[in-house]
Amino acid sequence: MYALLYGQGATTPRWWESYDLKAWMSGVARQFEREGYAVTGSLRDRSVVHSGWPRFRRVLYDVGLSPHRDEVVGIRPVTR
Repeated sequence: MYALLYGQGATTPRWWESYDLKAWMSGVARQFEREGYAVTGSLRDRSVVHSGWPRFRRVLYDVGLSPHRDEVVGIRPVTR
């Protein structure tokens, strides 16, 4: 099917060829910053196992899940 769409010599792209955790986390951070949230976090992509931990301030307060304005929620992306 891929060869029909992109030509006879084309090969099927592999997930690791387009994998970029840093770009994904930057995109998520930009979207939250556009919505007015402060975003911090950490990224470890120098070893075999990559991990990221974006943290968003005030999200829980804004949706009514915390009475504390400066509460921080962290999200750990997991792939399997």
